[in-house]
Amino acid sequence: MQTISFNTQGRKKNYPKSGIPWQQTQLETLADRDRLFLLILETIPAGLLIQQKPGQIAFVNHRLAEMLGYQTDQLAGKRLDEIVYLEDQNDVRQNADRAMAGKPAPTQFTFRVATKGNRLKTLRAQAFHAPWHDCPYLIWYVYDISQTKLSLMQSEKHREMLCTLFDIVPISTAIVTWQEGRIIEANPSFFENTGYLKEDMIGHTVAETGLWPDPLERSRVMQIVGDNGLVKTLPLKFKMGNGEIHDCIFSAQLVEFNDVPCTLEIYIDVSQDTSSELVLTDKESTLSEKKREIQNLNAALKVLIDHQENEKKDQHHNLVTSLKKMIFPYIDRIKTGEIDITSRTYLSMIELNLNDLISSLPNTLANQMQNLTFTESQVADLIRQGKTSKEIAAMLNVSTAAISFHRHNLRKKMGLLKKKTTLRSHLQSLKQ
Repeated sequence: MQTISFNTQGRKKNYPKSGIPWQQTQLETLADRDRLFLLILETIPAGLLIQQKPGQIAFVNHRLAEMLGYQTDQLAGKRLDEIVYLEDQNDVRQNADRAMAGKPAPTQFTFRVATKGNRLKTLRAQAFHAPWHDCPYLIWYVYDISQTKLSLMQSEKHREMLCTLFDIVPISTAIVTWQEGRIIEANPSFFENTGYLKEDMIGHTVAETGLWPDPLERSRVMQIVGDNGLVKTLPLKFKMGNGEIHDCIFSAQLVEFNDVPCTLEIYIDVSQDTSSELVLTDKESTLSEKKREIQNLNAALKVLIDHQENEKKDQHHNLVTSLKKMIFPYIDRIKTGEIDITSRTYLSMIELNLNDLISSLPNTLANQMQNLTFTESQVADLIRQGKTSKEIAAMLNVSTAAISFHRHNLRKKMGLLKKKTTLRSHLQSLKQ
C-alpha cells in the first residue's frame, strides 16, 4: 500500500496516501495529527486566514502570504485593518461581524488590500464562523482576482470607448439584422446625414423605410456579405429622408449582436462630391483654355521682345561700328597733324567722350571693341562674318602676315590667348 511519510522528532512515520477513511488513519501522536493538519492548510489552492475577534490575524498560510508579499510570521498578530484598503475596511468589517455572529452574509465579497510593496490587489473572500474551545474564530478563504478584475475593467473600458466612437463618428453607421434587414441601432450621424427620424427607423426594416430603393439589390449585397463576411466601398444609391436618391459608398461587415447575425453598415454620401467634381471639371477645362491663351500670348510677346532686343543690339553695334569707321580714323589723322594746344585739348575731350558713350552702351561687343584700332575693328567684323585670313588680306589690300598679326592682337585684347575658343565664335557670342 502506498503511503506518505512524515518526520516527527526524528522518527519516520508512514500514513496511508488515499482510499482510507479519516477515522482509520493511523496517527500515533497528537503532534503527527497537527503536522498533517498544517500540511493540508498549506496545500489547499487558496489563501487561508484565521481571524480572532476583534479582527486580529491568528494564522495565514504561505499562499496568502505570497499574495501579500509577506512572510507568514510577519502577518501573524496584525489587525486585518492594517492590510485592507481604507475605503473597503467598513465593508470587510461588516461582513466579518455578520459571519462571526452567525448571521447570513454574502457568499463571496471582494475587497482591496495593500501588499508589502504598497501595491493594491483585489481579493475575493468567503468567511466562515468556526468556534473552537469557546473562542470565536473566522476562517477566510481568499483568492487573488486582481488580473481578472483588471481584464474586466479593460474590457468595460474598451466597450465604453467603442460606444463613444459609434456615437461621435461623423459617418452614417447602423446595425441591421442580416436576413430580415431590421434596423436595430444607428448613430446620430446616420439621422443627420440621411434626414430620417429615429422613431421612423429603429425597429423597422429597410424595406419599410425605403432606404434601399431596390430591395433585390440589398438581397444581392447581403448574399455577398454572407459569403465573404464583408463588402467594402461598394457604390450604391440610397433614398434619403426627403425622397432624394443619393450616390453613396457602402461598406458592411457581418457581426453578432445579442446572438443575432447582423451587419455593421456604413453609408458615405458622395452625391455632393460628385456634383462638386463636375463643377471642378468644368472649371479645370476653363482654366486650361485660359492657360493655353496666356501661353500663346506669352510666346507672341516673347517673340516681340526678342525682336526688339535684337534690333537694339543691331543699332548699338551699327553705332559703334560707324564711330570706329567714320569718326575715330579722322580723329587719329587730326591728332597726327600739326594743331595748336587748344585744338588738341578739345580733340582729346571729344575722343574721351565718344569712348565713354561707347562703354555706356549695353552691348558686350561694343565694350570689347572700344580699345580696338580702326583696322582691328575691320578685321574683327570680317572674321565674325566668316571670312578667312586670305580673303581679309585681299579685301584690305594687305599681306596675310599682317592679318595674322591683327588676329593675334585681337585675341590678346579679348583675353583669348592660351584658350581653345575660336576668335570667330567669341565675336559671334558678343554680337548676340
